[in-house]
Amino acid sequence: MKKILIIASSLLIVSGAASADEYSGSFWQNTSKSSPSESANRPFANDPMDPLWFGARGTVLTSVTGMIHRNSLEITPGVQFSVNDVTALYLNAGGLYSFKDPKSNDSGIYLGSIHVSGLDLGAIYRLSDGNRISDVIAGIRTGRSASEIDWYQETIWKVGFRFGTVRNRITLAMEVNTNWVFDDNQGHAWINFIPQAYARLAENFGMGLSVDFRKDTNQLHGYDDVRVGGLFTHRVGATSYAGGLGYRTNSNAFDLSVKVAVLF
Repeated sequence: MKKILIIASSLLIVSGAASADEYSGSFWQNTSKSSPSESANRPFANDPMDPLWFGARGTVLTSVTGMIHRNSLEITPGVQFSVNDVTALYLNAGGLYSFKDPKSNDSGIYLGSIHVSGLDLGAIYRLSDGNRISDVIAGIRTGRSASEIDWYQETIWKVGFRFGTVRNRITLAMEVNTNWVFDDNQGHAWINFIPQAYARLAENFGMGLSVDFRKDTNQLHGYDDVRVGGLFTHRVGATSYAGGLGYRTNSNAFDLSVKVAVLF
């Protein structure tokens, strides 16, 4: 009888230890899922078109964007590299082709001219993760852009904050950024408020909507603007495609864009 009790007690102890180990493992597993390397991408790991997407350590995102706006075509290749779980570096460099009639423009850009329109270099730092995501964005840009109102070439310094949440198939995000141009004649600054919504309609399809409110410190530049834009996305393996349409109230003009992004 004593042997039976001893054996039964031993089995209970072993069973209890196994249950404790299983519970402990489950606990630590859940904890690891909220780490930046996983939770940052849990809802949209393979969808870089999502406004809150952030690549895990070592992820490389390459992209090419084409935009037609104000009689100009801008082609912008870019690359983003996740240095670690919370820091990413990005670089964009574009070429601008102008369709403008040289007789009717005084910007110095002639019909058929092609040149480097801009170089955009910056970093993204992920502050928080999980249900509430937030990032700090800082960068510098030189050159022109087909999507901007002014054609003069300056260096633009940018600092911004992006935050939002991801619920099932819906991402709600808000970006606030400030931009400065330090120049004796053209110096000014502006701020952008950009609410965004993105929905994953199916496993490989998505749709987004954004509104960009821009307010300038110098009213003489006529830089105040509101842009309303939408896009449809489709993903095939590691490659994502997006087509977008936008309207700007200041220039009273539409812009068309196409983007292809590949994850490595």
